[in-house]
Amino acid sequence: MTSNQAQIDYWNGPVGERWVTYQELLDRSIGAFGVAALERLPLAPGARVLDVGCGAGTCTLGVIDRIAPGGELVAVDVSQPLLRRAGERLPARGAERGVSVELVLADAATYRTHKPFDALFSRFGVMFFVEPVAAFENLREALAPDAPLAFACWQALADNPWCAITLSAARRVVPAPAESPDPRAPGPFAFADRDYVQGILTQAGFVEVALTPFEAPVVLSTTGLEAAVDQVLRVGPAARLYAEQTAEVAAKVRNELTRELAPRLDGDALSLPGRAWLVTARAR
Repeated sequence: MTSNQAQIDYWNGPVGERWVTYQELLDRSIGAFGVAALERLPLAPGARVLDVGCGAGTCTLGVIDRIAPGGELVAVDVSQPLLRRAGERLPARGAERGVSVELVLADAATYRTHKPFDALFSRFGVMFFVEPVAAFENLREALAPDAPLAFACWQALADNPWCAITLSAARRVVPAPAESPDPRAPGPFAFADRDYVQGILTQAGFVEVALTPFEAPVVLSTTGLEAAVDQVLRVGPAARLYAEQTAEVAAKVRNELTRELAPRLDGDALSLPGRAWLVTARAR
C-alpha cells in the first residue's frame, strides 16, 4: 500500500495544532454533520466501535453515550495534537459512562486489531487515503460480519459555498495553478462523486452501500464579520493558501474575504451552506 505519510505530516504540523486551538469553533461550525452521520449508525449498549479520524473527539463523545454501559471504543487518528486533545475529553466520559476507551495514534489504512468491531464511524475522516480501496479493505477486515458503517464526507467543492465562496475570494488575489489538481487526490472533497464512493466500498467488500445527501449551515461566526474572516483564514483550503503568502499578499487576501463576506452577515452571525454525503454500508 502506498504511504499516507504526506497526510500524516500535514496533520501533525501547524494545521493539527490550529485545529486543537480552535476546536470549539470548529465543533460549532460542522457539528451538525457528525450528529447526522451518527444517527444513521445502529448502536447498542455494549457494542465495540471504531472511530476513524476521531480528531479532538467531539463526535466520539456521542458514540460513548450510545454504547454505554459496557461498550468498547477505539478512537484512531494520525494527528498527535488532535489525539492529545481527545485524550483530555474521552477517557473521563468513558469512565463516567462505563465504556472502555482506547486512543490510538495510527493510520487507519493499516491499523490492525486483535478483536473485531461491531461498527465503524467517521466524521470527515476517511477522505485522505492515498489508496482508498485498500484502506477500506483493511477497515472491513477489522469489522465483524454484517457490521454497519456510517460516515460523513463532503460533496463537491462547488456544492459547498462555505468553502467555494471563500476560496474563490482568495483566488482573486492568488490565482489558481495552471494545472488543475486531481479531484480525487486525498483531501476534504476527494469523496464528492457518489459513484466513486460507491465503487470504493463495493470493491472493498461492503454491501448495502447508500449515500444520502445532507445539508446544514456551516457557522463561520456568531460574533461578527472579523471573527468569520479569522476562522476562514485559520482552517480550511483558504487558510492553507493564506499561510503560504507574504505579509503583503496575505493582507490583500484578508481584505478580499472581508468584502466578500460582509454582505452575508446577519446581525453578528454568518453562516454559509454546507453539503455532505451520509454514507452507510455493511461489512460482507
